[in-house]
Amino acid sequence: MLNPHVFRAYDVRGLVGQDINPGVFRQVGRAYATLIRRDGGRRVAVGQDNRVSSAALKAAFVEGVRAAGVDVVDVGLVTTPILYFATAHWRLDGGANITGSHNPVEYNGVKMVHRSAAPLTEDEIQTLRKLIERGDLESGQGARETRSPRDDYFDTVSRLIRLDRRPRVVVDAGNGVAGLYAPELLRRVGCEVVELYCESDGSFPNHLPDPEDPANVVDLQAKV
Repeated sequence: MLNPHVFRAYDVRGLVGQDINPGVFRQVGRAYATLIRRDGGRRVAVGQDNRVSSAALKAAFVEGVRAAGVDVVDVGLVTTPILYFATAHWRLDGGANITGSHNPVEYNGVKMVHRSAAPLTEDEIQTLRKLIERGDLESGQGARETRSPRDDYFDTVSRLIRLDRRPRVVVDAGNGVAGLYAPELLRRVGCEVVELYCESDGSFPNHLPDPEDPANVVDLQAKV
């Protein structure tokens, strides 16, 4: 049963096992690819965060995309901004990242964009729901390839930054995916980096990777 409330203003999101599951994400992936294909697109990037539920949800989403005849570039574990970068930098027709963002570990979702990383509108997200409910979905056999945006992202950002001194920076990644990228990127541009909770662990044993909650930056403040 499709819960209409998971189709939100900026993403599709809900409680894993209650609101969303691989079956739901297979449908969402196919509906998203239908939207992309009817806009003339044929190739999208798909990534994920490191939450325990993300791998299975991404696999199902990719199945749905390919079932609509759209090719998938699997970019692996990435932050959402890096997924957006890959979509635009490689001139793909869209991109989707399986991520629970700042929400508790029980939640997960997917953020989706068009070419040039332009986000789906609220109306388009509701269109996905309607396509699923009507069964108005494209069919096909999309291909899948794997490609890492890591080097392209690091090279592009590094060319944009010039430091006149070597700052010392503390990075608290909250055991999220940012820990796989931020320390190395900052070192490349000339920073001295102190790592805090940069080991990837989707159970987030220290705190959620959500800096908007003051409780989640206490350790960072102490380290600084």
